[in-house]
Amino acid sequence: MSPELHWLLLEGLLPLLGANVAYVLLAGAFINARNPTAAPGSPGSFKFSWEPASDAMGWLYGSCLLAIQLGSAAISSKPLAGVGFFVLAFLCSFQLMAGLYYRGSDQNWKPPRNLNYTAMAVVAVVLVAGYFSKRGVGDDGHKGGDQPGISSSSSGPRAGVSSISSTEPSTGTSSDSKRPAARSP
Repeated sequence: MSPELHWLLLEGLLPLLGANVAYVLLAGAFINARNPTAAPGSPGSFKFSWEPASDAMGWLYGSCLLAIQLGSAAISSKPLAGVGFFVLAFLCSFQLMAGLYYRGSDQNWKPPRNLNYTAMAVVAVVLVAGYFSKRGVGDDGHKGGDQPGISSSSSGPRAGVSSISSTEPSTGTSSDSKRPAARSP
């Protein structure tokens, strides 16, 4: 499995949407096992509603944490992407604080549809940006072999070791080995 797909499935989607999937599966189990003759509201009845699973506040909190993690990982190698992730984290946290303010002032408050749509859009942006930020990144978190003059050996005793090699024109020696380079006639 590629590193970006691994990140998307196990570090992105699972923490954000895993509880929602579990809720849907649990609802299916309850619906399957329910008593068809039970009166509504009785212990043997079950009414499925997507509302408890679509928690905009939880999605904003989760995407804020993902954006902070992605920004911290990207800031040294891709500063612009790192700053972008931190901006996304601030947007998530501001929406989250506004929602918490309203929830704290009114016990019956539920996130309005526009907050749900905003949370879904922010989650999508964080997941897509995180996926593309992980493209081409190896297990050590760094891109390998994509800079001119730098190569990584993939086999042998120096596997994974990067080396910079150049030929010095004045002496005809290679800076790697300090042995005279072969001259052509």
